[in-house]
Amino acid sequence: MNISIISGFLGQDPTKSTTKTGKTVTKFSVAVSSGFGDKRRTDWFDVNAWGKLGEACATHIKKGSYVVVRGFLRNENFETKEGKKIKKDSLQALQVDWPPRGKAEADADADDPNVQMEKASELDIPF
Repeated sequence: MNISIISGFLGQDPTKSTTKTGKTVTKFSVAVSSGFGDKRRTDWFDVNAWGKLGEACATHIKKGSYVVVRGFLRNENFETKEGKKIKKDSLQALQVDWPPRGKAEADADADDPNVQMEKASELDIPF
């Protein structure tokens, strides 16, 4: 079974784009910290959110947002224009939650009928 759950903070604003086949994808990186004291470390995970889920992420999260992402790992192998072979792992999001941080943010979300926890009701991943 290939299911992963990560939680952490976005290191930069998400980027939304459209593939050659017309599918929407939003990409972002999540910093996940673990350990304590001298053993503390931060790992970065690249996340791809497709379709409606990706559009919701592009609208509602930004650099510094806390997110919980559930998805599956995917290995990508490709070659650059210069001929260098690249191997990249990414998390393909099935669900992204961005719980409100603090009372002010929770109150703002409660007043906005368009803001809610976004969950992929159907898989809209193009592969």
